[in-house]
Amino acid sequence: MPEAWGTGTGRQLMPATTASVEQAGCTHAPLWVLRDNQRARRFCEAAGRCADGTVVQDTTGGGSLGKLRGRRALS
Repeated sequence: MPEAWGTGTGRQLMPATTASVEQAGCTHAPLWVLRDNQRARRFCEAAGRCADGTVVQDTTGGGSLGKLRGRRALS
């Protein structure tokens, strides 16, 4: 939602989300973004999730969109 861009909400939610995933015993924290969404990809990279090359096609709603996975190893 463009009105939420740049408000810091995503940056505030990321640590809590990562902590929850870590507490659940996961060793990696994935973050999927639309492959062509450069803004989301920059956010993913800034959050320490480097694209690992995995792309899937999401056909939800009848369209087909490529999604790219960013991953981060957890401690």
